[in-house]
Amino acid sequence: MRSFRSAGSHIVRRIQYSAPSPDPGSDLTFYSSWFCPFAQRAWIALEHRRIPYKWVEALDWYPDGNYRKNADLLAANKQGLIPTIVGPLDYQVVF
Repeated sequence: MRSFRSAGSHIVRRIQYSAPSPDPGSDLTFYSSWFCPFAQRAWIALEHRRIPYKWVEALDWYPDGNYRKNADLLAANKQGLIPTIVGPLDYQVVF
């Protein structure tokens, strides 16, 4: 938790940073990666609209620094682009 003091007043605000709040029972699957600014924009839009989704990390990182794209992501989006949102039906894919 991080706090700051606004200039000119004695009001202290607290900001809590949290991870995405995925809904495991959701019909939407959101493939994302923590460092992608485009995925972050999509995540903010989903959160702002309170659309339930299941968040899936798109990249599997290995200790040597290499990564592999998630197999389900590649099945939904042949190019493996993120962000990718998959709807309840297989043909409802947005990337």
